[in-house]
Amino acid sequence: MNVRIIAATNRDLEAEVLAGKFRRDLYHRLTQFQLLVPPLRERWDDIPALADYFLRQHGPTLQFTQDALQALVRYAWPGNIRELKNVVFKTAVQMKAGATEIRACDLPAAIYGVIVPNPTAFQGNLEDMEKQMILQALSRTSGNQVKAAQQLGISGRTLRRKLAKYRRENEDAGSLAGAGSPQQRFFRVTVETPVKIDVDGQQITATSVNISSGGLALRCPIALNHGANMDISFTLPDCPSPIEAKAKLAWAAPDGLAGLSIVEIHPALEQELQRWLTEKVRTETLVESEVAP
Repeated sequence: MNVRIIAATNRDLEAEVLAGKFRRDLYHRLTQFQLLVPPLRERWDDIPALADYFLRQHGPTLQFTQDALQALVRYAWPGNIRELKNVVFKTAVQMKAGATEIRACDLPAAIYGVIVPNPTAFQGNLEDMEKQMILQALSRTSGNQVKAAQQLGISGRTLRRKLAKYRRENEDAGSLAGAGSPQQRFFRVTVETPVKIDVDGQQITATSVNISSGGLALRCPIALNHGANMDISFTLPDCPSPIEAKAKLAWAAPDGLAGLSIVEIHPALEQELQRWLTEKVRTETLVESEVAP
C-alpha cells in the first residue's frame, strides 16, 4: 500500500531544520515535491476573482462595486484567503434585505480605510487617539475632508474645527515640521506631477495623485511588481530641485493606481520634501478654516 502525505505550513521548514526546531529526516520525507504559494498581498490580481467566488456562495444576489474591489485589493490581508473569505461572508450577511451592491463603505472599517487603533497597544490619552484616527482618515482619503468626515462619522464643521485646533497646537510648539515623524507621515497633499521611475533599468513616467513624506500614490501606465525596489524622481511645484529617492511598491489596484513607500532618501531632500508638505498643509488648512460657515 502506498501512502501519500500532503502537508501545508506557513513556516520556513528549511530554516527550522537549520535551527534544530524541525526533524531533518521528516523534512526530507515531506519535501519530495514542494508548491510555494505566495501570500495574498503579493497576488493582488487574484483578489477580485476570489472575492466574487466567495460572494456567490454567501450572497448570490450581491455584487461588489468598483470602489469596494479597489479597497479589497489595497488591503494587506495578513490572514490571507481565510481572512478574505470571512470578510466577504461577514459583509454579505450584514447587508440589508433587497441590497444588490456591496460598496467600499459596507466593508469592515480597517479595509474601507478607517484604522481603529488597538486600545491595548496605543500609548496615549483619548485626545491623542482621536487625533491619530483623524490623521489616518485624512491620509486614506488623500486629504479629502468631506470623505474623511464621512468615514469618521462626524460633520465637516467638526473636522475643520479639530484640524484648526491641531494647527494652532503645532504653531504653538514651533511649527508642523517639529512634529514627530510618525505624525508627519500622515499628512498627504494632493498634487499631480510627473514621476520618473527606474525599475531594473526600465524607465517609466507616471503621474502622482498625492504625496506624503512617507511615500506617494500615482497612476502608472504599467503594472509594477509587489515589493519591487525602484529609483524615483519628481519635481514639486515651486521647488527648484527634483526629489530623488529609493522606493518600493506598497500596493496596487487594477485601475493603474499604485502606492510607493519611500525607503531611502537623502536627509537634505527629505527636509525639503517635509518643508513643502508643511507649507501646503498649513496653507490649505488655513484657507478651509477661513471659508468654513
